[in-house]
Amino acid sequence: MPEHIWKPVEAVDEGLTVQITYRNEQGEEFIYTTDGWGCGRRAVCWPRCSGDWPGCKATCPALTELEEKWAAEEREYQKIPPLDPFNFMLNHFCSIDDNNCYVEEFDTLDGAHWEIAVNVEKQLLELLDEETQGEEYE
Repeated sequence: MPEHIWKPVEAVDEGLTVQITYRNEQGEEFIYTTDGWGCGRRAVCWPRCSGDWPGCKATCPALTELEEKWAAEEREYQKIPPLDPFNFMLNHFCSIDDNNCYVEEFDTLDGAHWEIAVNVEKQLLELLDEETQGEEYE
């Protein structure tokens, strides 16, 4: 009985491993799990893989799609996001001023000084009411 010709038809990235599905001429399938780190251009093939097409040992056809996905992910990791001047706030101070405004002061990396004030008088009075009402019931 002649040996079956097994060819890889699909590869699925499972994180640390890659599952390669092989199919023979009779339509039978076998799933081989290999170390994800060993994949890439030199896949750790299942020993019974026939490997009888041009360039198989150099690049496994089933891994072509995964290699493209990995290359796209690598390019994405190398992108540097645009600088957000508010990502770093230097000399950051928070306070409540005499006008019952919550004030934040800070400097950004581009050297600008920012002062943001929000009137919180109503919220402060509501908090004070809650505290004084809570004391009446204790």
